[in-house]
Amino acid sequence: FARLRADVVPAGADQAAGSTEPSVASRNGGAVVIELAPPVSLLDARDAAIGTLERSLGRRLKRAVSDHENVVLDRIRRHKKGPLELSVLGDTDDLALALAVAALDDVTGAIVAGSTFFDDENHGEDVDGGVIAELITASMHGSIVEPLMARLSDAISAHDVASGSDDLIAICRSIYRDAKGDSIVAIAGDLVTSGFNRGILESSRGGARHCWLVDNGGLPCPDAEDNSLSDPVVAGEEFPTGHVAPAAHPGCRCLLTPAPH
Repeated sequence: FARLRADVVPAGADQAAGSTEPSVASRNGGAVVIELAPPVSLLDARDAAIGTLERSLGRRLKRAVSDHENVVLDRIRRHKKGPLELSVLGDTDDLALALAVAALDDVTGAIVAGSTFFDDENHGEDVDGGVIAELITASMHGSIVEPLMARLSDAISAHDVASGSDDLIAICRSIYRDAKGDSIVAIAGDLVTSGFNRGILESSRGGARHCWLVDNGGLPCPDAEDNSLSDPVVAGEEFPTGHVAPAAHPGCRCLLTPAPH
């Protein structure tokens, strides 16, 4: 008991790290009671690994959209005569590239974090995070760029030149504000979650098998439940839904895990 009292860790010190070593000691009728801190779940550990990246990516994407907003609104203000051309919006591909560049570091970080998440004999292959991140960030063209440019184009096309530019600027500001709202935060989460799972997949050695671990904190998804009930799948092969790894849908927070999970 003297040795246990000397070795015990202060309350809460190892709980954050998910240790199962003794963390609390107390006297109960002269005996020392040792309480074990519960192990951190895989989902909690994943969240801890990508939380900072998600927040950073959300800020970077908002900044890139704000930069585009500043350029477009300045062009509208400077326009003097005649109908306003859609060319004031610039090239769609340029905005997509700016967003991809803004996202590259954080998505790459998520891929690297996923590639080192499982320290076992079935994982540990080197992963080129930058190349994979470029493929993942390409999805932003459909999730951010196209909806934003479509709404801006409609606003400009419907604008009455005789009313001046102030009304149009106010409308465009509102459109950009919506684009920088909760949806872009959710998109950042999807990109980082997908990157993390892709890192796990790409780091897998030949013959590794995975299960689909459902994160009930995400959006409900019957497909994810089906995947979680399937037999373990060899890395790179498809789960019942046709996906090789999460995410299965926008907002999916599921995790690829070694078999059995």
